[in-house]
This record gives sequence, C-alpha cells and structure tokens, in this order.
Amino acid sequence: MPARKRPAAERQRGLAGAHRQPEDAAGDRRAPSHPRVTPRRRLVVGYVLTGIAVALALAALAVDRIARDDGTDRTARADGVVVAVERDDWRSWCRVVEFTVDGERREVRDDVCTDDGTNVGDAVTVRYDPRDPRDAAVEDWWARWGAVTTLAVLAATTGGVGVLTIALVRRGGGEDDVPR
Repeated sequence: MPARKRPAAERQRGLAGAHRQPEDAAGDRRAPSHPRVTPRRRLVVGYVLTGIAVALALAALAVDRIARDDGTDRTARADGVVVAVERDDWRSWCRVVEFTVDGERREVRDDVCTDDGTNVGDAVTVRYDPRDPRDAAVEDWWARWGAVTTLAVLAATTGGVGVLTIALVRRGGGEDDVPR
C-alpha cells in the first residue's frame, strides 16, 4: 500500500520548531542537553592554560641551560667547509663539514639535520673542544636556539590565551555568548 502524502501545511508544522528545544507543559524551555560552560569553568580553563604556559617557559629555560652547559668545552672556533650534504633516515639533509685544527684535517657531521639551503662548498663555523678536536659541532642558529624558540612561542601563545580568558571572565564578559 503506498504511503499517504501529507498535506504541505502538516509537513510544515512537523518541521517547524524541529531545531528548537522542546517545551514542557508550562511553556518553559528545558535545560540544554550539553553541560553549560559557566564562567567558573572558563576561569579554570584560563588558569590551566596559564599553568601550562609557565611549565613551557620553564622547559625553555631548562633547554637553554642544557644547551649552554652540555658537558663539553666547545669554546674554540674554526672555519669549515661543507664537503657533503647527506640525507638521513628522517628525510632531512645533514651537512658534513671539514675543518682544520693544528694542521690536521677533521670532519664533523651536523648535530641537527635540516634543509637550510646549505650547499657543498659553503663556509660554516665549527665549534670544538681545544683539548679534543674530535668533539666538534657545526655552529648553527637552529641547533642552538630552535627548541628554545619553539617552547617560548608555545608558552607565549598558551599564556596569552590563558590570561585573556581569565581577564574576560573577571571582567564579566562571555556570560551571554554561551551557545544554547
């Protein structure tokens, strides 16, 4: 038996208000099915984000301290030349640099492998331990400051959002903009 086609007015009535929340007998709207985002919850989120930002800033300071005092005495510098650019397992490019100390040629592979546009024959600076020239590293901005900068940017962003959230809640903003 074919289904009965409802008249347009009946179909419209059935659809009207389908997106609205149901009303009880007194005509009051029911509480939303999702938990309400109260100012107190927003304040907690703001404090948590600010706490995460402080932890990230402390991590940046720790990484900076470790990078400066890495247990080596790489205080001497020498001019080096990139003799090869090799691809590592992570699909990054690692420089192999040759430098001379006391008339003896040495070779060092980059600690941090990136594609920074360095070509064979480019001049770079190498830091090495004067007591043990085998302990050497290519002096590179990203190797020294990359992790610190990344952590600092994450800390600043997270802290900014956290502090802004706290400020808006304390100012009284955001109470009426909760989706219902």
